Amino acid sequence: MTEVRRLQMTKSGSYLITLPKEWVKRHQLKEGDPLSLEVMDGALLVSAETMEPRKVTIALERAVSLEREIRAKYLLGFEIIEITAEQRLSKEHRERIKDTIHRLIGIEIVDEKANSITLQCLLHPAALPAKSVLKREYSLAAGMHEEAVEAFFTLDRELAEAVIRRDDEVDKLYFLLVRQLRTAVYNVAVAKKLGVTPLECLDLRIAAKYIEAIADCAVKIAEGAISMRELHTTIPKGLGNKIEELHEKARLIHEEAVEALLKSDVKRAEEISREAAELSSTLNSVNKEIVAQKPPLVAQLLSISANLYQIGELGLDIAELVATY
Repeated sequence: MTEVRRLQMTKSGSYLITLPKEWVKRHQLKEGDPLSLEVMDGALLVSAETMEPRKVTIALERAVSLEREIRAKYLLGFEIIEITAEQRLSKEHRERIKDTIHRLIGIEIVDEKANSITLQCLLHPAALPAKSVLKREYSLAAGMHEEAVEAFFTLDRELAEAVIRRDDEVDKLYFLLVRQLRTAVYNVAVAKKLGVTPLECLDLRIAAKYIEAIADCAVKIAEGAISMRELHTTIPKGLGNKIEELHEKARLIHEEAVEALLKSDVKRAEEISREAAELSSTLNSVNKEIVAQKPPLVAQLLSISANLYQIGELGLDIAELVATY
């Protein structure tokens, strides 16, 4: 909501403007607390430089889903999360809390009592550059894509299972990045330390979700590899070559797209976007070969080709986010 405030002048010639009371209360500010001012084109950005960590309490009896509540507060950038209960916390609740924070980076149990557990995120939101976290998330997802396809061609169960396990690491980085970007929108000082503008935060958030989805597709391919192994069958060489071609096109698209995004290379992104028709054509060629196979193979192979195509589509979506700021 936009508010209009009148500029005032003191006897000494200084200029004053009052701050909205609701904003001051929300940030728990008091007289003497520091504020950060950033002069922008046509605007003055005021952000709260609060020294105290942001704290929130989750009442167990009112929580619809304890796991979701903890994750939501983590993603909103709270440093201290206290979980309280009217009665003694059960062993099941404690295990659920520990399992939830195991999936989040930087958060630890710092205090544990009969009817409460206090969690604290020990990793400052600005400790790692946002784009470095995105690069790491992408590196893991791209590696999963490569190894899932290798597991499919070699029917290597152990490799396929390793790909599936690695999905948790991608999720952790995704949640960390969402926490960073939300905090950056909330606090301009954090945005500066992260090396992103508020405008970039939205696109990086969407890109992180697309990358996480690439990892999910890789998991489905790895699961398909395990199912293929159980069929005790081989893939015809001609079909295998076409699936390999689809895989390579998808890989090159998302690899180029992420690089274009990180460098804000609009020209490169435009070139990637033109590859959409070629990706669709390759998928159609692969699927024509697949439907000519024996029935037990068809469903599995169509799933593999669909996920490879989806990975390429996600790369094209990332390319659409590229802009110059």
